[in-house]
Amino acid sequence: MGSTRHGLALALTALVLGAHAPTASAAPVEIAEAVRALDGDHDRALSAVYRLRNGGATAAKHIRSAWPSLSLLAQRRAVAALSSLARAEEAAVDALVEAARSADP
Repeated sequence: MGSTRHGLALALTALVLGAHAPTASAAPVEIAEAVRALDGDHDRALSAVYRLRNGGATAAKHIRSAWPSLSLLAQRRAVAALSSLARAEEAAVDALVEAARSADP
């Protein structure tokens, strides 16, 4: 029984760590879908933000190009993703600067 518990513990650890590890690179199609999902219901949008946070420069560029067409709610959600990306991606910083400049007074 001890080995079964040990195996289960290892499997759960791998599952938890894998769920929080950034993806190496999301496909541009997945990124584009995630940007569109920012306007979705809460669960769908939350999943999209997570995917975008792990999308690197590609995600930042997609958000930046879609920014003018995003709803206010989607823009707020996009800022959450860009803020996380900005720590490592210059493209995210550029997208945040452009988003700030485009804000309505």
